[in-house]
Amino acid sequence: MSVKGKKKFILLGIIIFTIPILYGVYNFIKIQLVPVTDFSFKQEKSQQEDFVKSTIIFKNQLYISDYDEFCLEPLNNIRDEVIGRDKNDNKVYSITGQDEYNYIMFLDYGEMQIPTIFRKASIPSINFSNMKFNKIRIFNRELTITNELNEDIIKSLKQVKDSRISLKPQDVYGIDLISPNLKGIGYSINVYVYNNEFYFASRGYDKCVKTSHNFSLWLKSILASSKG
Repeated sequence: MSVKGKKKFILLGIIIFTIPILYGVYNFIKIQLVPVTDFSFKQEKSQQEDFVKSTIIFKNQLYISDYDEFCLEPLNNIRDEVIGRDKNDNKVYSITGQDEYNYIMFLDYGEMQIPTIFRKASIPSINFSNMKFNKIRIFNRELTITNELNEDIIKSLKQVKDSRISLKPQDVYGIDLISPNLKGIGYSINVYVYNNEFYFASRGYDKCVKTSHNFSLWLKSILASSKG
């Protein structure tokens, strides 16, 4: 490589190395410009057994995170724009597609720093009776599902909340159910494998329910194609 070529190569390396740093500095400055406010954050026992209900008041609106919201997560898997922060550096993020801030993401500054989705209390929680999932994200693949498969999934999910089945799975697969009713948000659940049978399990909750025959066949075909 000529001297001129080496200089170009070094310059390119400097640019590639510098861009992420500049972007990080830009984001830091942008966050610091967000006004500091106080969030009224509280936790109490949920009506759902062995669950905790969290609430925050943000911009004079009450937001709730309970059993139904615990399974939600942003589809882009990154933090969007910071729209609020407090003196303890806890932050509230917007979610792409949620223009009215019906759902927001809260990130506390504690050791865990687990992003939590909150729902505006003035809108109803997820109702599986009129919910429609048209896609599933699994193994970094986003797949379209049929109406029949959607109905099977909905039927199973309605039963998870009140299920008494608890088992130690031999394998666990995480999937995101995508619905046009939840813009920018996926309904995240686990699929347990036990004795070659599949079970839906709510994320963070050990109760589960056996999936339908149709879903089992569908998932087995996806697993086979992934291994192939």
